Amino acid sequence: MRRVNGKRKILFYVYGFELSKIDDLPFSLLPLPFRIYPSPFRLHPFSFLYPLALILYPFMRAMTRTSTKVAKKFVIRGRVQGVGYRYFADRVASELGIWGYVKNLWDGNVEVYAIGEAVALEEMKRQLAEGPRSARVTAFDESDVVVDKRYNRFNIEGGW
Repeated sequence: MRRVNGKRKILFYVYGFELSKIDDLPFSLLPLPFRIYPSPFRLHPFSFLYPLALILYPFMRAMTRTSTKVAKKFVIRGRVQGVGYRYFADRVASELGIWGYVKNLWDGNVEVYAIGEAVALEEMKRQLAEGPRSARVTAFDESDVVVDKRYNRFNIEGGW
């Protein structure tokens, strides 16, 4: 509430306009009991476009992406089972935005199928070759494979 010319006014701010109801006058110059005053807050001239930008942003971002997805299969050999290697691979993939799976193989190795951009896959390859602290990677095989459209996130598969 604020006093203007000695009269009490109840103030509302709506989209940069100050709406005030004069409660001690018996009549109003406007047909509604509200009068519009300019807000003391300065708005950007294009601030009315903000809700539209919130709606269009995902579509505009999708249109600017010109990336092509590639797929690679990695087979990691060494002491890689029972040391948290699959969870390490899952964390790396989620950080890099890579889809696919990681699973234990029956012979003690770990297989990683990764779908993503080429730069992200190179970074994943570097981190997988290093592995978590408790793992010992002795060999690392890489092969290019066809992109499988079934994967839209990275999974930990429990296969033997």
